[in-house]
Amino acid sequence: MRFNSNIKWIFVLFLLATTVLVACKNDNSDKRNKPVNYKALEKQMLEANSQLVILEDEYIKKFIKDKDWEMNETGSGLRWMLIEEGEGERAVPGQFASLEYKVFLLSGQQIYSSESAGIKSFEIGHGGVESGLEEGILFLKLGDKARFVLPSHLAYGLQGDGKSVPPRTSLVYEVKLIDLK
Repeated sequence: MRFNSNIKWIFVLFLLATTVLVACKNDNSDKRNKPVNYKALEKQMLEANSQLVILEDEYIKKFIKDKDWEMNETGSGLRWMLIEEGEGERAVPGQFASLEYKVFLLSGQQIYSSESAGIKSFEIGHGGVESGLEEGILFLKLGDKARFVLPSHLAYGLQGDGKSVPPRTSLVYEVKLIDLK
């Protein structure tokens, strides 16, 4: 995870340095009062974000390959695999799901678990949890145990959670669906 984090910060610093250099180069007094070209700025930010998404995806692929996990991938970028098959009903939107879980950084560091924080319960399809977790639950039946790899945009996004999840961080969830109502 440290390698991934370093790439992100190097890229962010590169963007900031480039912006400062361009601003200094164009620092003519007659241009100071010129309005900001927000469309061009937005385009640059979108291009930078696209590159970060590509880097994160490559890092996740390498991580999964190194672990020798056989994972399915959805169109959103969620990776998932069934570890243990249950025998209950399939989860559907509108149901309340209860999970035993462990959450890890890609470094392997466990950051959250149901053992320390309690069972996670939520209504499927109504938010309140990471979007990648909600998406992944829909692949499970009651009693299933699964592993999900959530890219940052399906986890806590650009800001992290302000506690144990740093900004732009992919997460590994190990979950067991223990109840559906």
